[in-house]
Amino acid sequence: MLARFIACCVLSLAKSAPDGYTLELATSSTHSVNPYLSKVPYDPEKEFTPIVWLGSAARVLDVPPSLGVNDLAELIALAKKNPGRLNYSSSGVGSVVHLATAHFASLAGIRLTHVPCKGIQQSVPDLISGQLAILFDNIMTVQPHVKAGRLKALGISTAQPSPLLPGVPPIADTLPGFESRTWFGLYGPAGLPAPIAGRLNREVNAVLAEPGVRERFDQLGFEPAGGSAAEFAQMVRADTQRWAKVIHDNDIKAE
Repeated sequence: MLARFIACCVLSLAKSAPDGYTLELATSSTHSVNPYLSKVPYDPEKEFTPIVWLGSAARVLDVPPSLGVNDLAELIALAKKNPGRLNYSSSGVGSVVHLATAHFASLAGIRLTHVPCKGIQQSVPDLISGQLAILFDNIMTVQPHVKAGRLKALGISTAQPSPLLPGVPPIADTLPGFESRTWFGLYGPAGLPAPIAGRLNREVNAVLAEPGVRERFDQLGFEPAGGSAAEFAQMVRADTQRWAKVIHDNDIKAE
């Protein structure tokens, strides 16, 4: 139901007049993932004008201390010795967390067991108790549990370390090519005149540069981005190629 609602909202923008008054807050789900999981009523490339990349959120790979591993190499070694015995949770088939974990498992050459749930926040207590072995979750959600020693953060999902969780290395340091982030960006309908798109880009970049805005992003666990529309479009293409391959290689289909 939610996926259909989101698709309808995105379609509404695609059919709007390109006058700069109707814009869309798009995400990695609407443009990089959903079009490759199932049929959507819009073309993510042809029916929209990229304006600016707003920011993104990294995820952290966490394990309970009871699992007895201290880094990614030990986790991968344990999983290889016990194929399919280590489990992980996500909010459902095709969710960002599901895809990130499948991507991780593929690169590591390991087999994990997926346990879908209604909401990813329900999985944190199960991870702390040891009922789950692995969980990719938002930095701000797991940060207090990591600081309290209830969870171990083994790796961050972005190519660079995050100042929000110092000392946690990028997963890509162990598995080159791994990256997973939830991005947010601003789009207009196709045919948005360049002067309008350019002004919107400049105004949003100015807002993103304000200290108070950047501080609020940090509080929410997001990293502000900004930059040109061309840089935004390039990032989305790379992200789309990554998830299209993960979906195809793992034969993942929306439920």
